[in-house]
Amino acid sequence: MHTGEVKKGVPQKVLRYFPIIPRLKRMFRSEKVAADLRSHFNNKSTDGKLRHPVDSVTWKSMNDKYPTFAAEKRNLRLGLSTDGFNPFNMKNSRYNSWPVLLVNYNMAPDLCMKEENIMLSLLIPGPDQPCNSIDVYLEPLVEDLNHLWSKGKITYDAFSKTTFTLRAMLLWTISDFPAYGNLVGCKVKGKMGCPICGKHTDSLWLSDSRKHVYMCHRKSLSPLHSFRGKKSWFDGKAEHGTKGRILTGRNNSLLLRKYENDFVNRKETGKKRSRAACDIPSDNEDEYSASNDVEENLAEKDEEELSRWKKRSIFFTLPYWEDGLKARKDLEILGIKKYLHPKAHGRDARLAGHVNFRWMYLFERYMKVLKDYVKNPAKPEGCIAESYLAEERMKLCFDFLKTTTNVEEKEERNTDVSTRSVTRP
Repeated sequence: MHTGEVKKGVPQKVLRYFPIIPRLKRMFRSEKVAADLRSHFNNKSTDGKLRHPVDSVTWKSMNDKYPTFAAEKRNLRLGLSTDGFNPFNMKNSRYNSWPVLLVNYNMAPDLCMKEENIMLSLLIPGPDQPCNSIDVYLEPLVEDLNHLWSKGKITYDAFSKTTFTLRAMLLWTISDFPAYGNLVGCKVKGKMGCPICGKHTDSLWLSDSRKHVYMCHRKSLSPLHSFRGKKSWFDGKAEHGTKGRILTGRNNSLLLRKYENDFVNRKETGKKRSRAACDIPSDNEDEYSASNDVEENLAEKDEEELSRWKKRSIFFTLPYWEDGLKARKDLEILGIKKYLHPKAHGRDARLAGHVNFRWMYLFERYMKVLKDYVKNPAKPEGCIAESYLAEERMKLCFDFLKTTTNVEEKEERNTDVSTRSVTRP
């Protein structure tokens, strides 16, 4: 919490934030880059195939929800990725630095995921991972994202030689499963480890191995599928259940509406929450259109579902975040809702486009670049920040010099006098 109190001394941690607004504006100062940032608008798929996130259901759903934002083809759609890495290779296995990276989806498919177009926005210091308190570090970034959405920034476009109001939207986050739990704020292990099923997760505790396993995946198959009766192939039981419904963003928003975040690192004491048998609103169209009062009352009573949450994510402060999570309902309109749960990858591809635009491997490979910046083991984050800024400045100067006159085209200083006509007064 910001108290405004000025404290002296050495800070316990230093958060390095690289402001995104001036850097996004600077991209439009280059005529070539400004032209690349329009490529998504004119290269949409016309044969129904997914080639770019612009062809995804989420992109189209947000365009329909906010037509004013979609009308300006220079407005940016961003993706966010974060994960921890060890900057010392194998020298210290307990140190974790957490970069927060942004990727710009306005560019062409062969450009938007390139290394030079991945933007470092935050560098969360170690030695420990931020865990549930990552929202504290994300505050300056989310504040800028809110500003870019609500007000925008006047930006000069070198391609059209005009100015416009630049706005931006965060479409989704990209992370591995543990980091996903930190960003979203829900449990990703234990009895209710599935973030999609919630309290309806089918888990089984193995007493000898002392771990949970998640079974009953065959219930997502068709009722007459032969695998439902194969006992020896699976857990020794026939499957007669039906698949559960997928929680929507509205469900989670209502459930966490009055949730009070507590980012103090201490062990919880006291009694466990009482578990009620009440269900939260499902994503069925009839139930979804019920009155808000009924939904709010149900959300307040569902203590069992609430017990798997650790916080209300800071991303819910973005005005459009809940609307983006409703894109699953567009799949129902397309007639493919019934195939969602058993084919998670197919569902994600329809929601967000081709998997390589949300592939964690590309960001993990970029973290190897950040790791190579570390030259002083005593200040790993300082080395990364200084080297990254130096490289970004060099790239900016290089892009500028490319537009100037070539050295070979300049006239030499000491030209042969015989080639010139000399006249005397």
